[in-house]
Amino acid sequence: MDLEQRTILILGGSGLVGRAVARRLLASRPARLVLVALREAEVREAAESVRAAAGDTRVEVEWGDVFLPAAVARLEHGAILREAKLRDQVIGHLFDGLSEAVLERSFLFQLLQRYRPEAVVDCINTATAFAYQNVYASARQLVRQASEGGVTREVAERHLLTLPIPQLIRHTQIAAEGLRRAGTRGYVKIGTSGTGGMGFNVPYTHSEERPSRMMLTKSALGGAQSLLLFLLARTPGAPAAIEIKPTATIGWREIRYGPIRRGGRPVRRV
Repeated sequence: MDLEQRTILILGGSGLVGRAVARRLLASRPARLVLVALREAEVREAAESVRAAAGDTRVEVEWGDVFLPAAVARLEHGAILREAKLRDQVIGHLFDGLSEAVLERSFLFQLLQRYRPEAVVDCINTATAFAYQNVYASARQLVRQASEGGVTREVAERHLLTLPIPQLIRHTQIAAEGLRRAGTRGYVKIGTSGTGGMGFNVPYTHSEERPSRMMLTKSALGGAQSLLLFLLARTPGAPAAIEIKPTATIGWREIRYGPIRRGGRPVRRV
């Protein structure tokens, strides 16, 4: 595909993979490269890191959670969970039928319609994002509170928002329709095997069971996403779609001295 003087959008553009993809794509001399990431500071820093090699290419940034409605895409996850109206918005986004209203409220759909990219490279670790909301812990809490007669609407809503398959399906539906309407010609997904290709004896399991249920959930979601992308690639009017699953590379976006950060914030030392 000739990308010269075209628009390319990179989802997950502030991470290790997103930055490497951005630097490689600049060689194609696109007119515009749009980096999309969860947090503003990180995506702006990523843009600065690639602008030295950008030449005449405009490097633009967007930030927010592409899995959510635009109205809540820049809010912290905890803030959404605490507010009944915000939880209701996200539950409608995930569980209502795929209507024009759902599409138009979606942050991802809005991005695709705003920029109308010729190509999209998706570097977000989607399976991890959904799997590590920990549906298992949420289910145990739900059952425990039910046994005590204390299942409130808030408890039920919080549990619904940890279910990974509805999130994956809705995200794929919105992406498919958004890409089609934007006239995007190519979609590349950087996927995951979930265990780095090491099998059930994967040695890193976050101090959980061996193997971890959440890590296996990540693997299962990675497989489910692969099948959905297989279907997308065979849908009339959809862009050419391909998935790449790197399974044997561990790397770092940066090595530096300074405060340790998690979720964009310094970790408190104890």
